[in-house]
Amino acid sequence: MTNALANAICERCKASFTPTEKMVNCNGELYHEQCFVCAQCFQQFLEGLFYEVRHVPTQI
Repeated sequence: MTNALANAICERCKASFTPTEKMVNCNGELYHEQCFVCAQCFQQFLEGLFYEVRHVPTQI
């Protein structure tokens, strides 16, 4: 993890990231993979495909 990301926090759970943890960047906001879910059904996105409704990630 670079110094620029050393203090990064997840937009959903507000926890920090470990140095080896994968992050999802959506419109400049960072999420843990397990935290980046559909705002309606709270399921992870199939194949990473989603759309936004009023700037909120939603299942296709």
